[in-house]
Amino acid sequence: MTPDLPQRGEIRWALVPHAAEAPFAFAGVEDPLDFAAASAMLRTRGARNRQDIVLPAVIRPVLILHGWESASHGAYVALRTRRLEALSPATREAVLADAAGGLVLLDGASAGHERAAMIAGISGLHGSAIDHAVVGRASAKTMRRVSERIADRLELDLGQMISDRVEAVLSGLDPA
Repeated sequence: MTPDLPQRGEIRWALVPHAAEAPFAFAGVEDPLDFAAASAMLRTRGARNRQDIVLPAVIRPVLILHGWESASHGAYVALRTRRLEALSPATREAVLADAAGGLVLLDGASAGHERAAMIAGISGLHGSAIDHAVVGRASAKTMRRVSERIADRLELDLGQMISDRVEAVLSGLDPA
């Protein structure tokens, strides 16, 4: 394991693009806001060609969700984070009481620097957009809570997978 590669539970600074939002700014088009021109250019090039769009981005701490790089494009999955002091008082209290379904308090922060992971803030980030320095680590307990919240918020049906794993464990037990 290379220490510079992002690992599950690490908090690192990353360049996080905002979601694409109309009107789009197209790169390489005379009027970067002209969708018709970009569309016409793509149609003349064929169906498999791409058009680059300009996206605003911010540098912010993210929580790394896994320690493996996408084989196809070098991306990692992370959650955006928010400072607790940036939240409304009611939301901050809900986060501290573990009652805010879409936010999970991240442990290990120094006083005044507390952050919450934003369950709806899932981002695919290229490894080159993630800083090498680790600025924090979430505990295994916090990461389990994050995983549970993601499954709950995305309404993932994990029943069969859990049943299969329980069956596999039980089949390996000695009946004696």
